[in-house]
Amino acid sequence: MPENKNFTYFIRYYADRTVLALFFCLAAILPLRIQYGAATVVGTIASYLFPGHRRRIMENMDLAFGKEKSRKEKTEICQAATVHVAKHFFELAASLNDRQKNNLNRSIHVVGCENLEGSLRKGKGVIAVSGHIGNFTIVGVKMKDAGYRFHTVIREFSDPVHRKLYAHYCSIHDQLLIPSRPYKEAMSRILGALRNNEIVMLVTDENKRHGGVFVDFFNRKASTNAGPAILHLRTGADIIPIFMVRNRDNTHTIMIEPPLLLDQTRNLTNDAGEITQLITSRIENHIRKYPDQWLWTNRRWRTRPPEAANRKGADTFHRQ
Repeated sequence: MPENKNFTYFIRYYADRTVLALFFCLAAILPLRIQYGAATVVGTIASYLFPGHRRRIMENMDLAFGKEKSRKEKTEICQAATVHVAKHFFELAASLNDRQKNNLNRSIHVVGCENLEGSLRKGKGVIAVSGHIGNFTIVGVKMKDAGYRFHTVIREFSDPVHRKLYAHYCSIHDQLLIPSRPYKEAMSRILGALRNNEIVMLVTDENKRHGGVFVDFFNRKASTNAGPAILHLRTGADIIPIFMVRNRDNTHTIMIEPPLLLDQTRNLTNDAGEITQLITSRIENHIRKYPDQWLWTNRRWRTRPPEAANRKGADTFHRQ
């Protein structure tokens, strides 16, 4: 039995890498308009070909929307969201080619730069917050090209090949990244960037397994990273939501919102919770507006509050 498992792993390991190699070669050659057509076909087929992927998306939408959306609407969102992810990967691969990168960069428009400029004039840096909406991975690339010192906090890939590919992508774009681990080193780099009046973006719509703050997300408690709130309370840097969305013609818009207006009570725990709720509500608003552009495979409600985890009749979806 172990031999069969090892053989299966061997086949999957090299098949994965062969497909990746072919994918990146084609993405560097084919025009983006053809790639978008290919991504639509691939995404549509994938939404039916992988039942586990489809099931998780549908279960998460049941948790988020309940009866607010019909089964037909959820199915359409599931398919569109899978197509969006396929386009996302095609764009990442295409951007490794200089010509394709320039074409992609020209298709991204930024609105709201005055909000960033106003906060930067305070000299405390900016804490940008975002979610897995649109092609969020290239926000930092465009903002750097727009002349900003823009750092993105990331969680590194566990797979060495995927990690190497992403490192290659970042080196080509000269993107400023801060790995979230080890924690002390990450915090030191984040605080250093803010002291230098630079921008640090954190994506905060993932499940926080340990040490999270439970806030409402689609009317359900979700364990959430309070990092942006704590950084604000410690440094006084403004918190600015930044979201990137795909337009119908496959151009992109980066929307920079005004800084959040925050009331402080000098109670660190309460303030961190209130600020985290406000950030999460902004992310939810954008997901409701662009439901087909969020990463619905996200295990967002996996960690439960103690009172829910101890309840015998806990929602089975939460086990995800």
